[in-house]
Amino acid sequence: MSTHLDVLDNLLAVPEFVETETRLRPQSAEPSTAEGFQREQLRNLVRHVFFPGWPRPARQVVLSTIDERADTASTALDIGKAMAAEIPGNVAVIESCPGSIIQFRNSGGTPGQTGPDQQPFVFRGSSRQLWSNLWLVPCKTFVGEEEALSASWLRGRLSELRMEFDYVLINAPPVNRSSEAALLGSLTDGVILTITANRTHRIAAHMSKTILRQANARLLGTILCERIFPIPERLYRKL
Repeated sequence: MSTHLDVLDNLLAVPEFVETETRLRPQSAEPSTAEGFQREQLRNLVRHVFFPGWPRPARQVVLSTIDERADTASTALDIGKAMAAEIPGNVAVIESCPGSIIQFRNSGGTPGQTGPDQQPFVFRGSSRQLWSNLWLVPCKTFVGEEEALSASWLRGRLSELRMEFDYVLINAPPVNRSSEAALLGSLTDGVILTITANRTHRIAAHMSKTILRQANARLLGTILCERIFPIPERLYRKL
């Protein structure tokens, strides 16, 4: 039985750039077809990682990247929307570092909401609610006043998140640039990695695999971004 680490091992066999058959963001001559293909890939990812199964579904997952030039914020938001549409329960997409392209200004949170014990929801009250079951949690809300995110502090923070959200996706810095992604991966159910077609190099993929293994962080899935498929829509229909 192959694992996602085995998949990454296979990717490393490519001489220069990393390629894979897991295609998330195809670009073709027909944008509508590419968008439909992307939505289907997102649904498959969500069903694989978060749906009930053996031994248990993932509840808290980290999204990171191998390519240091990539910004995973928009991908995190797309996955969060797919999660909210596919699975029952409250979903949070969290920024663990500042500077994301996701905009939280004028977020219009829901400070009046309370939990079963009538205590106010701390995270929801300072986050942006997109759908009835989907929230965007800004870095400032997640990190608070902490300057250095220690393992003990993160465990407590993740426990607090479980009180408000059934599923959490944390958008973290690149694995090769910061230790935060691997640390978060070791404290959660695992990591989903994005790979950029024709740009992610073999040595970077190898380093990411080593970093995750050393941190005891599970690799739950891989996403290939920016793959170009110059195929007309009429041919896509026959695939």
